[in-house]
Amino acid sequence: MDIPAGSSNPDIININVGGTIYTTSRSTLTSIEDTMLGGMFSGKHYTAKDNQERIFIDRDGQMFKYILNFLRTSKLVVPEDFKHWEELKTEVDFYQIQPLVVVINTELERP
Repeated sequence: MDIPAGSSNPDIININVGGTIYTTSRSTLTSIEDTMLGGMFSGKHYTAKDNQERIFIDRDGQMFKYILNFLRTSKLVVPEDFKHWEELKTEVDFYQIQPLVVVINTELERP
């Protein structure tokens, strides 16, 4: 699909998550069915916008990068010394991303 000059591409999404700005594709955000993000970006849920017309999500912007990368790759990549598992789990529970919940629960069960 060609996008005319001066138009925006509806498949590229700018998101403001708790003040952190992300740019990604609609297909990434809807890649796992039955999630909060899937609902938001398929039109099932209301989406608020900030003053720059970006979708605004009032959640932890720093944790969202791990969630977004999981949606892109189906792998959870965190630093070796990552210590924010409970915070990440809280965010993943909010977004209802079951495959990522399973990965995090496995990490939390490790001794």
